[in-house]
Amino acid sequence: MWIIIAYVVIPLMAGVIGFKCYRKCPADNIMVVFGVTPFGKGFSSRCIHGGGTFVWPLIQEFAFLDLNPMTLNVPLKDALTGKNEHVDAEAEFVIRISSDEDGMRNAADCLLDMPRGEIEKMAANVIIGMFRLALASATVEEVMRNRMQMEFRILSMTRPELEKIGINLTRVTLNEYSVSGSENGEAAVTVENNV
Repeated sequence: MWIIIAYVVIPLMAGVIGFKCYRKCPADNIMVVFGVTPFGKGFSSRCIHGGGTFVWPLIQEFAFLDLNPMTLNVPLKDALTGKNEHVDAEAEFVIRISSDEDGMRNAADCLLDMPRGEIEKMAANVIIGMFRLALASATVEEVMRNRMQMEFRILSMTRPELEKIGINLTRVTLNEYSVSGSENGEAAVTVENNV
């Protein structure tokens, strides 16, 4: 009698526990599971993109990272070019949290539980520094001659630094670029992107 009850109750309880412990991850999120490893030693975390996984009660927790894109408009005032010319520039940067294996791990380490506004602020600080370096590596003539090449230069210089904190830079658009060639600060050339 008790054996029959055990055969019925134990699988039923296991099914209920399994159902409650299984967590699904939406397609536009990364799920980070962290805590004690059930069959290992110490603490660890793992990232899930799509699908789902078991989260063990009491010893593990989980949180989500939003994969939806973020758009940052970054203005620069009085930046220097390769010929020490003072320029004002403004560019639009489209970023999102990385979904590749290394990027997800970096994002879990640096961005987990951080509000979206704080993530944007952290990314903007990185972008501003690399934006200035990119402008300093070119001359006014180079930017005037080929704006798309400058956008690619900004992207290629900025992307590796953002990847270190788990953010992927997907697009750069240089919207405005104005140059002052005189001491009184009057604009000599202005390039605007009206596309």
